[in-house]
Amino acid sequence: MEAIGFLGLACSFLYRIPQMKKIWDRKSADDISPWMIHFQNLSYAFYIAYGVIISDIVYIVSSVISVLQNIVILGMYLKFKKQRENENRELPEHTEKCSEQDSKA
Repeated sequence: MEAIGFLGLACSFLYRIPQMKKIWDRKSADDISPWMIHFQNLSYAFYIAYGVIISDIVYIVSSVISVLQNIVILGMYLKFKKQRENENRELPEHTEKCSEQDSKA
């Protein structure tokens, strides 16, 4: 019976990888809600506690893996959001320089 649980655990591990790759490739996680990530992690914390109470390693490991994946997704969200904000701060300065050069020409 535990083998079925580990099969589910493998699926839980694998199903987020395409989303993580998409975020990394696009360098954007704008369509990800950080509140959803936090709420999911709260639910996984309860699953971890439940797994400890009933001594179920599948519950514990799958929930820990899910929390770690959520942390990676949240980290990418924050990283790319900060990069985008930095680029937006630099943009007006760059456009002012271009305007000055255009007026001199």
